[in-house]
Amino acid sequence: MWRLNDIENKLVCHTADLADYNQLAETFDKSQPEAVFHLATERGTDLGARMGYVNTSILGAVHLINLLSEAPTVRMIASGSSTEYAKSDYAIPENYPLLPDTLHGVVKASASLLYRQAVLEDRLSISQLRLFHVYGPWESSHRFLPTAINLALNKAPVPLTASLSRRDWIHVDDVVEAFLTAVQYVSPPGIYNIASGIEYSNEQVLDILGDIIGNKIERIPGAMTVRPTDRAHRFADISLALREIGWSPKYDLRTGIENTLEWNNQFPDAWQNEGAIAPIVF
Repeated sequence: MWRLNDIENKLVCHTADLADYNQLAETFDKSQPEAVFHLATERGTDLGARMGYVNTSILGAVHLINLLSEAPTVRMIASGSSTEYAKSDYAIPENYPLLPDTLHGVVKASASLLYRQAVLEDRLSISQLRLFHVYGPWESSHRFLPTAINLALNKAPVPLTASLSRRDWIHVDDVVEAFLTAVQYVSPPGIYNIASGIEYSNEQVLDILGDIIGNKIERIPGAMTVRPTDRAHRFADISLALREIGWSPKYDLRTGIENTLEWNNQFPDAWQNEGAIAPIVF
């Protein structure tokens, strides 16, 4: 909830465990939502995290589908992930095969299939936004860009892997706009890639960051271990979102990094105050 500290007094918060159907049903009854934005996800890589992933993404999906079945006018926009897709050297469309190789991707793909079945068979209004590499203000400090910013501003070298993996970076403001756009598009529900459509290596990100702050950023290639799930290419075909719901990203990567640096100057201690993320927002 640390990201909501500044606006907490403007919110009515309900707490419910996605794995507890009764708690979730009580929350639905109290809040009477017109729409649900489902962005809950688990984090962690150890074996003990598996049940948390299953409870949040799969059991949570089943519970939400059951509640929506009793309130068919309620629209839900669920967050998916680029990690659901099989490997590709080309821009990935939404109908590309699902073949995840991370735990996060596996449970997101499983939930995606449950949502698709509920849309087709039960006629529920559930759209899915498959998010690629989200960055920007309030991003968790352990991720690449916050780490690189903190190190670069302190003139410290940035550790990198030896491989050249690439990702499709999408600014958080564009993601928010995608959710707000998708929830207004009520029929038919769809699955949409939310991305920039352009891939960048970490080295290219550091080049842009260094150019903005006016310093060449020192790197230590090979200091980080290559993960078996790292991919040489991962970028999206975003034409469907533009064609069907009228969404396209406003930020290019340079502008997005500049925005993140401005936010960092305004909230220099924000990355020191991380805590639990709200499980679901109505």
